[in-house]
Amino acid sequence: MRFGAKDWGKFQRFLQLAAAESGQIVNYAAISKEAALSQPTVKAHYQLLEDMFIGFTVPAWTRSPRKQLLSTPRFFLFDFGLRHTAAGLAASPHTVLANPGPIFEQWVGIELWKRLQYLGKGQLYYMRTKDGAEVDFIIEHAGEIIPIEVKWTENPSSSDA
Repeated sequence: MRFGAKDWGKFQRFLQLAAAESGQIVNYAAISKEAALSQPTVKAHYQLLEDMFIGFTVPAWTRSPRKQLLSTPRFFLFDFGLRHTAAGLAASPHTVLANPGPIFEQWVGIELWKRLQYLGKGQLYYMRTKDGAEVDFIIEHAGEIIPIEVKWTENPSSSDA
């Protein structure tokens, strides 16, 4: 794909949307529509962010016998400062405290991914069914499967798991 100056505005809009959605399941169609780009171009832009070490994808867990699982990856930007700036969010505690759960979940996912990269072994996944049930992260390492549920609460209970 050749990237020219005429594409810069659309790429900036893509980056703003990708940053705002960081940590979420990628919705190629919605970003394509909102950024006025084709879906193959949106996918290529996500790949460009990975190639430039700005972000990474967490694939969906697909080894389950359940057929109602989503298969679209989640995308994470490596750095919250970059994420907030690209999304046009103010650098303030209010930005985080407005909705801390998803930010905390992203932070945990980023740290898990970094640790697995550092170790040089293991794979990070997530799992979500079409009806909304989810496991935030799944680590597959040395034949072991470790599910991880992330919650932002002062009083966790068994119903949070």
